[in-house]
Amino acid sequence: MGRELPEDVVPKMRSVIKALLPSLQCLCIRLGGGLEARLTEEISAFILRCGESLRELNTNLVLSTQAIVHLMKLPNLRVWNTKQGPPQVTDLIHHGVPNGVISLFPSLDVLDIYGEAALEWLSLFEAANNGTLPWTMPGGSLPVLAYRHPTLPIDSPLVTRVLPFAGLTDVLFDMGCFMRPCVSKFTDQDVERLAIALPNLEALTLGGWPCHGDTCPTTVRSLLFLSVHCTKLRHLNIHFRMANLRADMLDLLGYAYSQGLHSKPKCPLNALVV
Repeated sequence: MGRELPEDVVPKMRSVIKALLPSLQCLCIRLGGGLEARLTEEISAFILRCGESLRELNTNLVLSTQAIVHLMKLPNLRVWNTKQGPPQVTDLIHHGVPNGVISLFPSLDVLDIYGEAALEWLSLFEAANNGTLPWTMPGGSLPVLAYRHPTLPIDSPLVTRVLPFAGLTDVLFDMGCFMRPCVSKFTDQDVERLAIALPNLEALTLGGWPCHGDTCPTTVRSLLFLSVHCTKLRHLNIHFRMANLRADMLDLLGYAYSQGLHSKPKCPLNALVV
């Protein structure tokens, strides 16, 4: 909170890190006050000691390339939360793939990323899927993707980056709209593209904090697209425009009947947050 840290804090933290057991299953490290930069080396060294037991890692530190490559190979890592972008491909090959193909995060269920830099993980995963890297992404895609950023607009280019991951069942875009203008730039066309590309969705969050701006371009038509194309969808959190709700509803009804969508099977939604 603006105060200088006592001089003995860093040595004490280093002692704590050295005492951690590498048999941990879950590790959460969230440091502030400048500690994250001063303890990166120690945390990276500890990660290198971790083995098959590690199932979840949640950290705001920038780890070494060696530590990242080690995480990418762990056979039971299920949840990876980071604000760090991936190392350069040449560095990854140099440190991690001396002979042929290996799996990229072989057991990963949840990729939870924060900030613009971390979005580059999507490019790495897609390249692994397409065979343009000496890695493979088991299962074709991730089940769960979460992306958080307090101010970066959630827009069409972001949707495009997610479309190749057809196996996603849970997608969260957490937008920081609380007490500030809405940052959602999704259009109905963006939501339709997302719904068609990700038919296995069971939970979708296109929002976050309650939004009072009423400026997003999404309308209630998006609800129809999601209901028709994502027939497994059970939980939906979405921003949509309320200013012209009556006109938008009439437009939605006309569109649904003109396209024959009114008679199609709909999703079994049981939670709607708007």
